[in-house]
Amino acid sequence: MTTTAANLGWVGARRLLRQLRDIMAGPGSAQEQLDLIVTLIARELVAEVCSIYLRRAGDALELFATEGLRPDAVHNTRLMVGEGLGRFRGSTGHARGACRRAETSSLRLSSRNR
Repeated sequence: MTTTAANLGWVGARRLLRQLRDIMAGPGSAQEQLDLIVTLIARELVAEVCSIYLRRAGDALELFATEGLRPDAVHNTRLMVGEGLGRFRGSTGHARGACRRAETSSLRLSSRNR
């Protein structure tokens, strides 16, 4: 069997999904699992920052887990749907990554959370 870039991509994706499944099925609180998930995703995608925001009552998105932002920002940082990175999909319920290089992006993260 010939190894192609596409095959290698599937191998990496399957490995990542298996690791995510193992975290979610494993021991630990929901918060501990979210913390492990952002660490895993940041490492696998070679990203400086990876965060999970969950929708709260109304149109508020609350930071629940992060790798790369200040740990004390968790549960203390909120975005409204339509502001910051939350503007992408917060109102539709569909997930979407927002990976852009800082120098070419119109998005800016607040330095108080880094």
